[in-house]
Amino acid sequence: MHDLPPSALAPILPLDMPYLVGCRRIFRHILFLGLLVLPIYGCDTKETASGAAMDAAPGPVRAMGSASAPVTIIDYSSLTCPHCAKFHIETLPVLKANYIDTGKVRFLYRNFPLDGVAHKAAMLASCTSDDKYFQFLDVLFARQRKWAGSNDPRTELMNLGKMAGIDEKSFDACMKNSELADSILEERLYGEKTYEISSTPTLIIQGKKHVGALAPEDIDALLAPLLKEAEGN
Repeated sequence: MHDLPPSALAPILPLDMPYLVGCRRIFRHILFLGLLVLPIYGCDTKETASGAAMDAAPGPVRAMGSASAPVTIIDYSSLTCPHCAKFHIETLPVLKANYIDTGKVRFLYRNFPLDGVAHKAAMLASCTSDDKYFQFLDVLFARQRKWAGSNDPRTELMNLGKMAGIDEKSFDACMKNSELADSILEERLYGEKTYEISSTPTLIIQGKKHVGALAPEDIDALLAPLLKEAEGN
């Protein structure tokens, strides 16, 4: 199943985005638009593969949990992906309570926008203050059906931004921030190159790739041996 119907995948990148400045920027956006037509799925299957142990993705580090936690989870998600919403609504709160808040896991969020609407939403989240970032992600995922499927997603996102203290002027400035737009595209390209990500959500748990909206019990099963190993070291 595709994450969104074809009509919802129509890029909104041209709106208020003065991107086409310089050859490198043109290349990046042509590449991104090309990626949008690929058959990318939000997959519920659980697959594992070896991944890089270290993550050096471009852009700011959006993290929860102690930097000294023995296990690191990197979440590559698209804000328009229903399976990502399922993970963030149903699994992440349990993961946070049992592992992140207890110092066992450090959780990093990475953008992997599947379409132009997800790209806009990722930009908006990045324009919130650091202390509101994950709270705003929660709002975006919880209300995903309304804004992602809207005929006017820009207005819907602007209204959500007001909840985080982003007025219309600040919203417009955020949407026109070409450096921010580029950095989010680079996050996605890094995920594709480093971890061969092609669908969302994809979790990189201690360097290994796991595809799909993992349930809390799946997370428990994956973390148990890792934490046991960490205790023995």
